[in-house]
Amino acid sequence: MLILGISDSHDASIVLIDNAEILTAVSEERFTRKKRHQGFPFKSIEYVKNYIDNRTIDKVYIVGKYGRAIFRILNRFSSNTDPQKDIFSFPSKTAYWLENIIATAPIFKNIESRIGLFMIKKKLNNIGVKYNSIELVDHHYS
Repeated sequence: MLILGISDSHDASIVLIDNAEILTAVSEERFTRKKRHQGFPFKSIEYVKNYIDNRTIDKVYIVGKYGRAIFRILNRFSSNTDPQKDIFSFPSKTAYWLENIIATAPIFKNIESRIGLFMIKKKLNNIGVKYNSIELVDHHYS
């Protein structure tokens, strides 16, 4: 079973596991040279494609069940700034508000996680990663 784990939070990184053996684990900062790189680890996934060898990934696990959708949406627009560190930026204020107030409300958790999952699927499809299933997991559990 081929498993890809992705963290698009601070310290963005990936791990590729094949039948309980870690094939590779890499941090995005290795390629971008930005300490504690935050955002989708595009370059790490490109690196991992060498190990995948045109196989379909059986399971993709994404760190972060809810509260990440706004970062996943804004990631493409704020690649030069970190919305968590630039606390005065509009994306930062919006992300903080959505993550800490709206996304934690029980009625919105499911909706917000679906939006985040949609954004991840779109990014994986755009870079040509084939997978059978995808799941969001709590970062403490992962």
